[in-house]
Amino acid sequence: MRTRPIRTFPHDDKENCLFSEDVVSFARDNGFYTGSDEDFSFADVYNPIGFEGARFYEMRVWSFFRSVVGADVMDQYTDFVEGKDYTKRMEWSYKPAQKLGVRRVMELLKDHLEGTKFDFTQDIGAGPFNMPYRWHTIEGLTFTVDGKNYVNERPTSTQQTGFVFVAQSRADVPDSMTVSNWFGVDDAACTVFAPMYGSNTEVLLALADKDNGDIMHVTLSSSFWVFNLVANLAYTRWNLIYPEVKSMADKLQDAYLANSTAAEEKAKTMEHDEAVAYLTQFSKEAGQAIHDAWLDFWEFLVPRFLDGDLKTYVPGAQNPEVEYPGYGPNVDGPWYKRIVEDTGDRYLIPEEPHTSSEAHSSSSNAPEHGWATWKTVLIAIAGFFVVAVIITVAVIIVRKRRGAMSGYTSIDT
Repeated sequence: MRTRPIRTFPHDDKENCLFSEDVVSFARDNGFYTGSDEDFSFADVYNPIGFEGARFYEMRVWSFFRSVVGADVMDQYTDFVEGKDYTKRMEWSYKPAQKLGVRRVMELLKDHLEGTKFDFTQDIGAGPFNMPYRWHTIEGLTFTVDGKNYVNERPTSTQQTGFVFVAQSRADVPDSMTVSNWFGVDDAACTVFAPMYGSNTEVLLALADKDNGDIMHVTLSSSFWVFNLVANLAYTRWNLIYPEVKSMADKLQDAYLANSTAAEEKAKTMEHDEAVAYLTQFSKEAGQAIHDAWLDFWEFLVPRFLDGDLKTYVPGAQNPEVEYPGYGPNVDGPWYKRIVEDTGDRYLIPEEPHTSSEAHSSSSNAPEHGWATWKTVLIAIAGFFVVAVIITVAVIIVRKRRGAMSGYTSIDT
């Protein structure tokens, strides 16, 4: 079941469609519209769609709807969100295929267009670690090459996020907890949502926006900065570090969803003012505990991924186990292939240099190798005969000298 998009709307059914009496006349008076009341399209007049509106904004909505309604329904609008065809636009809202809970909505806010044709973790812009982010240029999300303009995708979860929340309104609970507001700081993909309530009367210092650091001054007492430290570390080697970030975030998130349920059950037994005070303190303690756990987690991640390696602590050992992930597999790895394709022989390791005789040998053909072997043998034989002749001559000379000495002795006698 779907509702109509806010484009054209019935002007004669005020029981089911409320609108300002001057919604059309205001547009006419300001030169936005010149047509009839019946053809008036609210969205097209007051917010006409263009490439940036479709690609940077509507695509996020499309991806969210696609996750909860289904690709079979939403993929027909691919050309629209890609900025190619504005004639077939999405409906204003859709009924999810299944009921959405708080935990599911938290996950949807971590979306990077995974599983769609716009997934941008596999092209060269993602680097060797498949990063689902693109750093802004002076032009914002676009860049220019050879006079042509190109775009960087804008997923739901982005690095520039200051805070993100999931709000829930409930009519079947006491006033002290009617509104729950799961509040997170920084990038939704790397955050943990802390349980807050509309009745809270105090704000945790770690979440305060005054006297606790600012955008140019880091302080470890600020959750904004602590979560940024973890996220910005993950950005450096996303496919290695983020799985650990997500795992830790999931453990904490599930724990505090359970804790909040228990806290609410306890608060239901209290009078209103007592429940408000109790839930305020619970929110402060939960937020601080998440802050402290995330700071400890950052201190764990830094040495684990120090200097591009992957270190695992070994109890009782002086040194950790060390793995060297590099830029992926170092034998025919896809990123190393890209390096070679881009640089040619610049980093090629040459073969070891040869001696002159080895160089001669390696450059000879098979028959020449055989002749070289026989030549060596002949030289050795000739050398043997030369040595034998020298020894023979020496023996003859020695014998002659001995004979002469013998003759001289006999005469002298």
